[in-house]
Amino acid sequence: MSPNITIVYFGLAGRAEPIRLAAVVGKLPFYNKAINFKDFGAMQQDKDRLPLGQLPLLEIEDERIGHKTIIPQTDAILRYVGKRTGLYPDDPLEALQVDSIMDTIKALEAPMEVTFMGPVKSLIADKEWEKDEKLAMRKRILEVAIPKYLGFLERKLTENGTGWLVGTSITIADLRLYFPCQVMIGNGILDGIPPESLDSYPNIKKCMAKISEIPEVVAWYEAHPGRKYGDFEHIPKA
Repeated sequence: MSPNITIVYFGLAGRAEPIRLAAVVGKLPFYNKAINFKDFGAMQQDKDRLPLGQLPLLEIEDERIGHKTIIPQTDAILRYVGKRTGLYPDDPLEALQVDSIMDTIKALEAPMEVTFMGPVKSLIADKEWEKDEKLAMRKRILEVAIPKYLGFLERKLTENGTGWLVGTSITIADLRLYFPCQVMIGNGILDGIPPESLDSYPNIKKCMAKISEIPEVVAWYEAHPGRKYGDFEHIPKA
């Protein structure tokens, strides 16, 4: 079965990683398109190719309407993939819980991403912060935002008791948490927010470990060491 969707992002994990992993775990064929930073600059001027001037994008080839549909926004794409793969619940209450958790994760990421991208690219200022200003912001994130949001998600995992955030099996909510915990905090890419920040949240660490042990995820990272990506077609094994 040939893919009819293309995940467009840079050649790294980043915001597209939960989307890729949902397709991988859910055995949904897809094309991966890696954009280099030079080409991205040129793409930003083309609103047909890059509607909001940002990545990731999902390109859908729909034979019924005879053209390609281009969809921006990470969580919208992730929900679409989740619905196609069974990783987004059919039950309305469980779907609501997944949505609530995804909004919580987005609230956790927002201040971290601002300090990573900087105020100019984040469209909140015309001048970049000094290093000590950035570290002061991350200190507050470490002391206030992370305990608030990860504390909430830790309690959710404790209350659910299955090792997953919602229900008895993995959902896109678990995969959505993978990016801030494994890629941002876990990899130590943010000075002032060390990987040890996760030690206070043992159930979250266990959930992330469970994701890493899923056979499809193991095979994925064996095929893409270092979470580096190019252009390729992913066809799941039967």
